[in-house]
Amino acid sequence: MRRGGLLAAAGLMLLAAVWGAVFLLKPQEAPVKLEVISLSGEDGEADPVLLPGELAQGGVAFRNSGQAGCSLRIRLCTAQLGGKPVLEAGNLEAGNFVEAGVQGEKSPDGWIRRGEYLCYQNNRTEDILLPGRETPPAYSAVRMNPVLEEEDLEALRLMGEEQQLFILVEAETK
Repeated sequence: MRRGGLLAAAGLMLLAAVWGAVFLLKPQEAPVKLEVISLSGEDGEADPVLLPGELAQGGVAFRNSGQAGCSLRIRLCTAQLGGKPVLEAGNLEAGNFVEAGVQGEKSPDGWIRRGEYLCYQNNRTEDILLPGRETPPAYSAVRMNPVLEEEDLEALRLMGEEQQLFILVEAETK
């Protein structure tokens, strides 16, 4: 019986060693490492206070400084008043403000709106941001919603809300 116990213990140790080797030899996912590139004004420059319909130049792009490619999507978040966003992110095209991610024709490298998200797309890399590469700007201008009315602005002041746009970033290693 003692011999059977020794064999069982040896078998369990062998199983544990094989399990450990499989875990260590299994390819591990490289962590995603993104750098945010701000396209706004000079450092230390005060952010502009906008009125409805006014816009300010500025935006963000991303650089993959990791070792693996990744898919990338962002969500732009701002205060809401009466179900209307205070700020809108977009681009100036022929002097007109166009919401971010809305394109007349599909761009080979850029951002496309899918629901509440802006998703990075690249036809050449199957929508993967390769290591060492940089996205085009997700947006290049921010505008205060032109449909906000004076009572909306007063409510914004009373709430103490600043004109801020937050970006939630989701990246997944591919």
